[in-house]
Amino acid sequence: YCQSEINNLINKYENEDIYPYISQNSLELYFSEGKGMKISNMLKEMSVPLKEDIHIEIRLLGLEDSTITGRDFEQYFNTFKPNENTYVVHVGDDDDDYSSNFIVNEQLIKKHELQITKSYHYRVVHYYKPQLVTKLANRIVEVVNPQDIVDDEEFAYIDFKQIDEIIEEDYHTSKDLNNYIFYIWDIDLADYGVFDNYVYINQNNVFDCGVPMHAGSERYVWLDLRSGPVEYGPRISGEGYVADYFIPFIHNYHGDVIDDDFDTVDEIGKRNLIVDLVSFVRRTSKHLINPPLYHLPKTLRTCSHHPESLKSRDDIYIELNMIHDHPTGEKEKYEYFDWELIEQTIRDNIFLFKNQKLYFSNRDHSIITDETIASIYTNSLKSYTPSPRSHKTDVVYTTELYLDSFDLYENIKNSDIFSSPHNGTKIPIYLFDMSYNDVLLLDKEHQVVSFPDMVIGVQTITPFVLSDLICNEEYFYVNGRDATRGILGGILQAGWGISPSYYTWSKAHNKKIDDYLWSVGKTPFSVLSDSTDLSFMFKDLTAKHELYSIVNTTVTDLLESLEDIQKYKMEYYDILDGYDYYEFVYRYNLVKYKLKQGMKMISLHDYNNALTTIRSSLFDVDRILQLNTVGIANIQSYLHCETDSDPLIESLIHLGAPLSSFTIIFLILIYVIYIKCFTSSSSTRPNNRYVNKKGW
Repeated sequence: YCQSEINNLINKYENEDIYPYISQNSLELYFSEGKGMKISNMLKEMSVPLKEDIHIEIRLLGLEDSTITGRDFEQYFNTFKPNENTYVVHVGDDDDDYSSNFIVNEQLIKKHELQITKSYHYRVVHYYKPQLVTKLANRIVEVVNPQDIVDDEEFAYIDFKQIDEIIEEDYHTSKDLNNYIFYIWDIDLADYGVFDNYVYINQNNVFDCGVPMHAGSERYVWLDLRSGPVEYGPRISGEGYVADYFIPFIHNYHGDVIDDDFDTVDEIGKRNLIVDLVSFVRRTSKHLINPPLYHLPKTLRTCSHHPESLKSRDDIYIELNMIHDHPTGEKEKYEYFDWELIEQTIRDNIFLFKNQKLYFSNRDHSIITDETIASIYTNSLKSYTPSPRSHKTDVVYTTELYLDSFDLYENIKNSDIFSSPHNGTKIPIYLFDMSYNDVLLLDKEHQVVSFPDMVIGVQTITPFVLSDLICNEEYFYVNGRDATRGILGGILQAGWGISPSYYTWSKAHNKKIDDYLWSVGKTPFSVLSDSTDLSFMFKDLTAKHELYSIVNTTVTDLLESLEDIQKYKMEYYDILDGYDYYEFVYRYNLVKYKLKQGMKMISLHDYNNALTTIRSSLFDVDRILQLNTVGIANIQSYLHCETDSDPLIESLIHLGAPLSSFTIIFLILIYVIYIKCFTSSSSTRPNNRYVNKKGW
């Protein structure tokens, strides 16, 4: 009844304080817990992590006749029970599993740690759907031409869309679309003349790394155990290389594990397959469902000191400032950059709350005609000399130019040349389009650099810049003339705090590390694919990160209000009278309740109701801050009264100077008797309500 009443009030009085509408009976019955609680206990209570549940269903296809069971998987899932973490975004363990989360950009974090426990609940099922297996087998055979495979070293390439449309159709038949679903299948196609050396790519892409798995636009992932093996990642140095044994491939497991006649080798293969599948599922969960935060976004209004401002719209303005090295209005030398594609991709793939609107704008500037912009450009231009190159008998030294992103950031921040007329959250983009000047990259290696409050990119005259990544022994390049994908990723990073897809968190090293497992497919953060499509993770993360930001504001302001009173060495029941103290208790419990309910709604992907519920707690925090002001005034008044001197005492002190100690004691006793006899029943004595230890 309580939950229904509060939720109805929150929905009815959206962006208003619902406290006046809650019945006194409900307040006393459901929100009066903790009367007389000390502030130290409240601080401990607010340090208990909020909980977000994540449910993942793993559907096994083509493994129905094996002895692999769901219990085998659960056994290995349950072996991962790490100790508590203490990262900036805290993630602890729970009954099923856990995954770490953190904030990369630690300079942006307030003093407390936002604590959220993300508990993974895995459910493994043998998905017995012969018609689905038949559909997949027929489609693979239909699109794979064995003539394309010259030898065992080469792959046949399948457009992932051919398979993805079948999986997406089945996904929509699921009863609960709040779960994340992993499809894993092993379909033997030898009878059809297809012998497993095939991979999936996006055939619309110029560059694409062929892999055996795919993340869909909806909340599903699929893996073909017969596809591969593949390997990709940094080609010379660096971490995160995905070796051919990192992604399960059926022929790596000592025989056919589907055969019912197991011997010792096959039992080892079965166990190794399960271990590798569990590892793959956990790593995928870490990359796609719970990746690290880059920073807490500020696209929603979260100020609890002025909650009335929440009634304003949360408009987002994405503003492109295109800076040319030729006069504005002149025809572009290279017309690869696609601003309209970026706009459409963001509109189609991010989550917008019901009170949000998204606007795009673009302006052209020139370093030729604008002296201020020219100054910003030249003051950020740097040069370096790479390793010498041999040319015939000579050693050739060259000097190359690059733009320093941090200098650009500071120079742009200190200039008002790019001032915006819009009110709301602004995500400015500064793209230096160098069609004639030979400037390579930002900081010698990046095409785009994202900051929490802006995105900076560069386009050069160099058509292809060799990257440090390879896939299946093929080199990949960055198109220096087209920063479309880089700008798209930078907007997601700056506006919604989404980290690049190769960022993960290492508890052992207590820092971020690179892992390129899911830097393929629908992501703008890697050159291993030039796709501008986005997977399901981006829609979920744009919503979750904004909600985490409001939770962070709520918890921060509440903790600060509690600490403000604690420093006086007093409790709330010492400084507030009965009515105010009751209201504080009710408001404090309402904050806890709303945060808990909000996290439940996040778990169910009910983001709009989660926003309304969590935002409602800001009104309670604001009122607690006002009660703090009343309480501190009462403390100061009390301390002032305590320090006021009694005139009779002062007379005794002046008189006692020439008297003996015995006389002084005798006079003090007379004074005490006088107070007891003549003032104890006086109706004019001031009533100090602030020394009442319980207040009520």
